[in-house]
Amino acid sequence: MGQRLVIDIKDFRGNCLANAYYHWSGYTDSALELTSVILNAHMDGDIKKKVEKERNQFDKVLYAVKLLEVTNAGLQAVKNGEDSKSELEVMQSRYPHIVFNKDKNRNDGLICVTEDEMDNSRNYEEAHVDIFIDSEVVDFYVFCDADDETISYNIWDDPDEIDEDVYNKKIQEYKDGLDDIGKTIGINPEEIPFDKFDEFSNAISNANHSFKINGDIYEKIE
Repeated sequence: MGQRLVIDIKDFRGNCLANAYYHWSGYTDSALELTSVILNAHMDGDIKKKVEKERNQFDKVLYAVKLLEVTNAGLQAVKNGEDSKSELEVMQSRYPHIVFNKDKNRNDGLICVTEDEMDNSRNYEEAHVDIFIDSEVVDFYVFCDADDETISYNIWDDPDEIDEDVYNKKIQEYKDGLDDIGKTIGINPEEIPFDKFDEFSNAISNANHSFKINGDIYEKIE
Protein backbone atom coordinates (compact mmCIF):
# COMPACT_ATOMS: atom_id res chain seq x y z
CA MET A 1 0.00 0.00 0.00
CA GLY A 2 2.79 2.43 0.79
CA GLN A 3 3.16 4.82 3.70
CA ARG A 4 1.06 7.70 2.42
CA LEU A 5 1.75 11.35 3.21
CA VAL A 6 -0.33 14.44 2.52
CA ILE A 7 1.10 17.95 2.84
CA ASP A 8 -1.43 20.79 3.10
CA ILE A 9 -0.40 24.37 2.30
CA LYS A 10 -2.69 26.62 4.36
CA ASP A 11 -3.41 30.30 4.89
CA PHE A 12 -3.65 32.09 8.25
CA ARG A 13 -7.32 31.08 8.63
CA GLY A 14 -6.43 27.40 8.24
CA ASN A 15 -7.95 27.17 4.77
CA CYS A 16 -6.14 24.70 2.53
CA LEU A 17 -4.88 26.38 -0.64
CA ALA A 18 -3.46 23.23 -2.23
CA ASN A 19 -2.17 19.87 -1.10
CA ALA A 20 -0.02 17.03 -2.40
CA TYR A 21 -0.29 13.28 -1.89
CA TYR A 22 2.96 11.28 -1.77
CA HIS A 23 2.50 7.51 -1.84
CA TRP A 24 5.81 6.43 -0.29
CA SER A 25 6.79 9.44 1.81
CA GLY A 26 4.83 9.00 5.04
CA TYR A 27 8.01 8.11 6.92
CA THR A 28 9.58 10.47 9.41
CA ASP A 29 12.81 11.22 7.53
CA SER A 30 11.24 11.48 4.06
CA ALA A 31 8.48 13.76 5.37
CA LEU A 32 11.10 15.95 7.06
CA GLU A 33 13.02 16.18 3.79
CA LEU A 34 9.98 17.14 1.68
CA THR A 35 8.87 19.72 4.23
CA SER A 36 12.35 21.25 4.28
CA VAL A 37 12.39 21.53 0.48
CA ILE A 38 9.11 23.47 0.55
CA LEU A 39 10.19 25.74 3.40
CA ASN A 40 13.52 26.51 1.76
CA ALA A 41 11.72 27.48 -1.46
CA HIS A 42 9.46 29.79 0.54
CA MET A 43 12.32 31.36 2.48
CA ASP A 44 14.32 31.86 -0.72
CA GLY A 45 11.59 34.14 -2.06
CA ASP A 46 12.11 33.58 -5.79
CA ILE A 47 8.82 31.75 -6.32
CA LYS A 48 6.88 34.48 -4.55
CA LYS A 49 8.48 37.13 -6.77
CA LYS A 50 7.62 35.16 -9.91
CA VAL A 51 4.00 34.73 -8.81
CA GLU A 52 3.66 38.43 -8.01
CA LYS A 53 5.18 39.37 -11.37
CA GLU A 54 2.95 36.97 -13.29
CA ARG A 55 -0.26 38.07 -11.60
CA ASN A 56 0.63 41.65 -10.61
CA GLN A 57 -0.40 40.61 -7.13
CA PHE A 58 0.20 37.80 -4.65
CA ASP A 59 -2.02 34.85 -5.58
CA LYS A 60 -1.92 32.36 -2.70
CA VAL A 61 -3.36 29.35 -4.55
CA LEU A 62 -0.90 29.73 -7.39
CA TYR A 63 1.89 30.21 -4.88
CA ALA A 64 0.91 27.07 -2.94
CA VAL A 65 0.94 24.99 -6.12
CA LYS A 66 4.33 26.35 -7.17
CA LEU A 67 5.75 25.55 -3.71
CA LEU A 68 4.55 21.97 -3.96
CA GLU A 69 6.00 21.68 -7.46
CA VAL A 70 9.53 22.12 -6.08
CA THR A 71 9.19 18.64 -4.51
CA ASN A 72 8.78 17.22 -8.05
CA ALA A 73 5.03 16.83 -7.55
CA GLY A 74 2.60 17.66 -10.36
CA LEU A 75 -1.04 18.57 -10.73
CA GLN A 76 -3.30 15.55 -10.89
CA ALA A 77 -4.17 14.97 -14.54
CA VAL A 78 -6.74 12.19 -14.10
CA LYS A 79 -10.43 13.11 -14.19
CA ASN A 80 -12.83 11.58 -11.69
CA GLY A 81 -15.70 11.70 -14.17
CA GLU A 82 -16.41 12.44 -17.80
CA ASP A 83 -18.02 15.79 -17.02
CA SER A 84 -15.37 16.90 -14.54
CA LYS A 85 -12.04 18.65 -15.02
CA SER A 86 -8.77 17.27 -13.77
CA GLU A 87 -6.83 19.36 -11.25
CA LEU A 88 -4.39 20.22 -14.04
CA GLU A 89 -7.23 21.43 -16.27
CA VAL A 90 -8.68 23.49 -13.41
CA MET A 91 -5.40 25.36 -12.96
CA GLN A 92 -4.80 25.71 -16.69
CA SER A 93 -8.24 27.30 -17.09
CA ARG A 94 -7.58 29.72 -14.23
CA TYR A 95 -4.05 30.58 -15.35
CA PRO A 96 -3.87 29.93 -19.12
CA HIS A 97 -0.45 31.54 -19.58
CA ILE A 98 1.31 29.64 -16.81
CA VAL A 99 3.04 26.29 -17.26
CA PHE A 100 2.39 23.70 -14.56
CA ASN A 101 3.96 20.36 -13.73
CA LYS A 102 1.77 17.47 -14.81
CA ASP A 103 1.82 14.58 -12.36
CA LYS A 104 4.33 11.85 -13.15
CA ASN A 105 3.18 9.30 -10.61
CA ARG A 106 1.78 9.15 -7.10
CA ASN A 107 5.23 8.54 -5.61
CA ASP A 108 6.53 11.93 -6.81
CA GLY A 109 3.34 13.63 -5.65
CA LEU A 110 -0.17 14.46 -6.86
CA ILE A 111 -1.18 18.10 -6.34
CA CYS A 112 -4.84 19.00 -5.80
CA VAL A 113 -6.56 22.40 -5.50
CA THR A 114 -10.30 21.68 -5.46
CA GLU A 115 -12.01 20.92 -2.14
CA ASP A 116 -13.29 17.51 -3.27
CA GLU A 117 -9.92 16.30 -4.50
CA MET A 118 -8.00 17.71 -1.53
CA ASP A 119 -10.43 15.89 0.78
CA ASN A 120 -10.05 12.74 -1.29
CA SER A 121 -6.27 12.86 -0.87
CA ARG A 122 -6.66 13.07 2.90
CA ASN A 123 -8.91 10.00 2.89
CA TYR A 124 -5.87 7.91 1.97
CA GLU A 125 -3.24 9.54 4.18
CA GLU A 126 -1.34 7.78 6.94
CA ALA A 127 0.77 10.81 7.82
CA HIS A 128 0.09 14.53 7.56
CA VAL A 129 1.93 17.87 7.57
CA ASP A 130 0.36 21.33 7.64
CA ILE A 131 2.39 24.29 6.36
CA PHE A 132 0.98 27.73 7.18
CA ILE A 133 2.49 30.21 4.73
CA ASP A 134 1.12 33.37 6.39
CA SER A 135 2.14 32.71 9.99
CA GLU A 136 5.18 30.70 8.82
CA VAL A 137 4.71 27.72 11.12
CA VAL A 138 4.56 23.97 10.49
CA ASP A 139 2.41 21.36 12.22
CA PHE A 140 4.48 18.19 11.86
CA TYR A 141 3.37 14.90 13.37
CA VAL A 142 4.93 12.15 11.29
CA PHE A 143 5.88 9.81 14.12
CA CYS A 144 4.00 7.49 16.45
CA ASP A 145 3.56 6.98 20.18
CA ALA A 146 6.16 4.64 21.67
CA ASP A 147 4.88 2.17 24.29
CA ASP A 148 7.01 -0.22 26.34
CA GLU A 149 6.60 -3.06 23.84
CA THR A 150 7.81 -0.85 20.99
CA ILE A 151 10.79 0.35 23.03
CA SER A 152 11.69 -3.21 24.05
CA TYR A 153 12.50 -4.12 20.44
CA ASN A 154 15.00 -1.26 20.34
CA ILE A 155 16.84 -2.96 23.22
CA TRP A 156 16.48 -6.71 22.59
CA ASP A 157 15.93 -8.94 19.56
CA ASP A 158 13.53 -11.11 21.57
CA PRO A 159 12.15 -9.19 24.57
CA ASP A 160 9.79 -12.07 25.47
CA GLU A 161 12.82 -13.99 26.75
CA ILE A 162 13.85 -11.25 29.21
CA ASP A 163 13.19 -11.52 32.96
CA GLU A 164 10.35 -9.16 34.00
CA ASP A 165 12.39 -7.21 36.56
CA VAL A 166 15.28 -6.75 34.11
CA TYR A 167 12.79 -5.82 31.39
CA ASN A 168 11.15 -3.09 33.48
CA LYS A 169 14.49 -1.72 34.70
CA LYS A 170 16.03 -1.50 31.22
CA ILE A 171 12.90 0.05 29.72
CA GLN A 172 12.94 2.77 32.36
CA GLU A 173 16.67 3.38 31.86
CA TYR A 174 16.06 3.68 28.12
CA LYS A 175 13.30 6.26 28.69
CA ASP A 176 15.37 8.23 31.19
CA GLY A 177 18.29 8.32 28.77
CA LEU A 178 16.35 10.01 25.96
CA ASP A 179 16.98 13.70 25.40
CA ASP A 180 13.79 15.74 25.48
CA ILE A 181 13.85 17.46 22.10
CA GLY A 182 10.96 19.73 23.02
CA LYS A 183 12.80 21.09 26.06
CA THR A 184 16.27 21.06 24.50
CA ILE A 185 15.36 23.15 21.46
CA GLY A 186 12.14 24.64 22.81
CA ILE A 187 9.94 23.58 19.90
CA ASN A 188 6.34 22.39 19.85
CA PRO A 189 5.85 20.06 16.82
CA GLU A 190 2.36 21.50 16.30
CA GLU A 191 3.77 24.99 15.78
CA ILE A 192 7.33 24.93 14.44
CA PRO A 193 8.57 28.28 13.11
CA PHE A 194 9.94 28.01 9.58
CA ASP A 195 13.34 29.31 10.70
CA LYS A 196 13.52 26.60 13.42
CA PHE A 197 12.49 23.67 11.26
CA ASP A 198 16.03 22.63 10.29
CA GLU A 199 16.95 22.46 13.98
CA PHE A 200 13.87 20.34 14.67
CA SER A 201 14.56 18.14 11.65
CA ASN A 202 18.17 17.54 12.63
CA ALA A 203 17.19 16.62 16.18
CA ILE A 204 14.63 14.06 14.98
CA SER A 205 16.90 12.67 12.24
CA ASN A 206 19.75 12.19 14.70
CA ALA A 207 17.54 10.26 17.12
CA ASN A 208 18.25 6.52 16.93
CA HIS A 209 14.68 5.24 17.01
CA SER A 210 12.83 6.82 19.90
CA PHE A 211 12.83 10.38 21.16
CA LYS A 212 11.07 12.51 23.74
CA ILE A 213 9.08 15.70 23.19
CA ASN A 214 7.91 17.57 26.28
CA GLY A 215 7.87 14.39 28.35
CA ASP A 216 6.10 12.17 25.81
CA ILE A 217 8.01 9.40 24.02
CA TYR A 218 7.65 8.84 20.29
CA GLU A 219 9.04 6.47 17.69
CA LYS A 220 10.21 7.40 14.22
CA ILE A 221 8.21 5.88 11.35
CA GLU A 222 10.89 4.04 9.37
